[in-house]
Amino acid sequence: MLELFTRHGGFDLTLKCTGDLDVDQHHTVEDVGIALGEAFAIALGDKKGHSTRGYFRHDDGQTLAVAPST
Repeated sequence: MLELFTRHGGFDLTLKCTGDLDVDQHHTVEDVGIALGEAFAIALGDKKGHSTRGYFRHDDGQTLAVAPST
C-alpha cells in the first residue's frame, strides 16, 4: 500500500516502525496508516487553496479507464 502511495503520489518516503510484528502485522500497519493520515491533516491545515477535483484518463490500447471530476 505504501509503495503504491509513494510511487503514484510522487512521495519519497522512508518509514521505520516497531511493533509486535512477530505476533501480527495488522495492528502495526493500521497504526502507520493512522499516523500518516494525522500527518497529512496537520500539513494540509484548513485545506484552503487545495483542489479536490481532477480528471484521469488511461488508454492502454485495449481498454479505456476514465475517472471524471467529482
